[in-house]
Parts: sequence; structure tokens; C-alpha cells
Amino acid sequence: KGILPTEDELQEDLSQFGEFGEWEKAQNRDEMDKVLAKFGWFWIDKSDLDSEFEKVFNSDLDFLLELQKKWEPVDQDPKWLFLIQEIKRMRELEPERKIIIFTQFANTATYLNTFLSQHGLRILTITGWSKNTVSIRQLRNNFDAWIPDEEQENDFDILIATDAISEGYNLHRAWLIINYDIPYNPTVVIQRIGRINRINKRVFNQLYIYTYFPSLVWEWLIGVERI
Repeated sequence: KGILPTEDELQEDLSQFGEFGEWEKAQNRDEMDKVLAKFGWFWIDKSDLDSEFEKVFNSDLDFLLELQKKWEPVDQDPKWLFLIQEIKRMRELEPERKIIIFTQFANTATYLNTFLSQHGLRILTITGWSKNTVSIRQLRNNFDAWIPDEEQENDFDILIATDAISEGYNLHRAWLIINYDIPYNPTVVIQRIGRINRINKRVFNQLYIYTYFPSLVWEWLIGVERI
């Protein structure tokens, strides 16, 4: 699993190298294989899998679908409630300053976008699936302090993003990063922070980094010791 690309990574790589259009136009398996081969990827045929794989896979799927049914009636999200309370508090202190929320998952980014937009906040959301020329221009013009003053825009208060933009972008018109979840690789968190902590271009004297940690119950279940 660790070396398999996620949907976001697949979309990001295909878009970055201009191959997504070719992927969408592929009419058969051979044409899709040619696109994948450019990235060193390949299909795993069903015949190559252990005979028990499909049975075990379907068992896991049934379990997850049942879990989803149990989640559907839940209408309270304390994590989300704390987030909106903290954003409102920080914006009362500095209403003109921008905020970045990082999450690992495109679905979470969409979820946050939906709820934050209901509070009158102007949101730009960028994931591997939504990243395109227009969104990157908006990103730079609204969050990059290196952009000339006459080109800078102020259309968005908050950026919600996956790690599709955790590297290679200057976002130092923001003064606060919220890590809504923690990636398994801690280096990614440092990369996220580096988006607003830029060399030779200080915009704010103080930067703030908020990070949600896994609950103690989940850490106990997966055997993680908090240091």
C-alpha cells in the first residue's frame, strides 16, 4: 500500500505533466497502460492476486459500508466546532490576515469548504483533483507576498489545501497554518510550515501553527505512545 499512488497523487502527477487529458481520452487498456508507463506505474491483473483476495476485500468493504451507515445519523463534530471557534477568534484579532488549513484528504478539504463557506468566509480550496492553471494563479495572487503589489489580489480569507501544494509555493501572506490532521511522514508538516516561513521576505513578526493530534483513544488502539 505504501508505494501505491493515492487518487490525489495520480491526479496531481497526470495534471502536472499534462497527461490527464490523454488519460481521460484513453479508449482501452493499452492506451491507459501507455500513460501509466510514463510514471513507472502498471496494472495488477486480477489473475495475479491470491484466490482469497476478492473474498477478504469484499469482507472489508462490507464492514466499512456498515460503519458508514452508523456514522450517517451523527450530526455533531466537536473537531469542526473547535476549528470554526478558533478561526473566528483569530480573525477578530487580525481580520485582514489570511489562514491556511492543511489536510491529507481531498474529501476532508471539500467537507471543510462546505461548512466554512456557510460562515461567510471566502474560501479557496485546492487539492490534487482541483489544481489547475486558474486555481494556481488565484493561489499565488492571493497568498504569495513575492507577487508585485499591482498583481496581488484579496479575494480569499482562507486556503484549504491538501499536500498537493505543501512544496514549491510561497504562501506567506498568511500568518496561521492549521494542520487539521497529521500525515504519517512528519517531514510533510515541516514542508507545510515552510509555505509561510519564507527566507528574505518577512511579512509578519509572529507566525502561528495549530496542529490537531489524534485522540488518546485512537492512539491507544493503534499502539502509539505520545511523547
